Amino acid sequence: MSKKIQDQRTVLIIQSGAMGDIYLVAPIARHYRLNGYTVFWPVREPYFNLVENYFPYVNVGLVDDEKYPPLHDDWLRSDTIHLKKLGESGIYDVVLNLADRGPEPLQRPDETFEETKYRIARVPIYFRNHLLWDRNEEKENDIIDFVEKKYAMDITLSKFVLAHLESSNDGKEEFPLKYHEYSDAVVEVEKIEGYEIVDWWGVAIRATAIYAVESSFHQFIEAAVFRLMHINSEIELQLLSRSSLSPGTRYTNSWEWGKKYMK
Repeated sequence: MSKKIQDQRTVLIIQSGAMGDIYLVAPIARHYRLNGYTVFWPVREPYFNLVENYFPYVNVGLVDDEKYPPLHDDWLRSDTIHLKKLGESGIYDVVLNLADRGPEPLQRPDETFEETKYRIARVPIYFRNHLLWDRNEEKENDIIDFVEKKYAMDITLSKFVLAHLESSNDGKEEFPLKYHEYSDAVVEVEKIEGYEIVDWWGVAIRATAIYAVESSFHQFIEAAVFRLMHINSEIELQLLSRSSLSPGTRYTNSWEWGKKYMK
């Protein structure tokens, strides 16, 4: 694209990953689309399928090493440098650098990183909980079948906790309870080839409780939390600590989540 797109407003989103950030930023993309913008969002290959097939309000592009050669070990910072140059080309009406990988940090001392992104984007923070995606009910049913076979239960008749205990940097955390009084099983969210985190939605809406570290699955549930609570008003949400964080440190506000297991 060598010249400014005619007769429509355009926005370039700079946030090529990682997975949790994709779910955090997607409502921003939707907000701009609702306000008449064509949204361009280049992402890395692991996130391309999610954005391409589940977020219909985005024109997705692929960030790869051939087009954007690595500049150093921090791939996100490298991508951000490349994409900022693209943003400076004059093609786009609005450029949103949401990756916070510049020479000077964008996050203010009194902000969570989600508040920083929404401030920079000039999108009300409440929109953060209004994720919209195209559901793939066939894949959701596949995940339900997988869970029912693995845990030998009918999830429509059972009380179970859905737990996500892994994060990209810290490995796997311990589930905080040895026994859960209202649970027939603790179902762990797993990576399944060919499926996205959103495909766990059919399981999530049937859970008695969701326990999650601040990571990609938590970011997805948080982005759809009011939709979830409308469907399942009795669900309990509990946030778990990541071992690498010092006591009292959190990435998000997560107002609807209990924090009694946070250190």
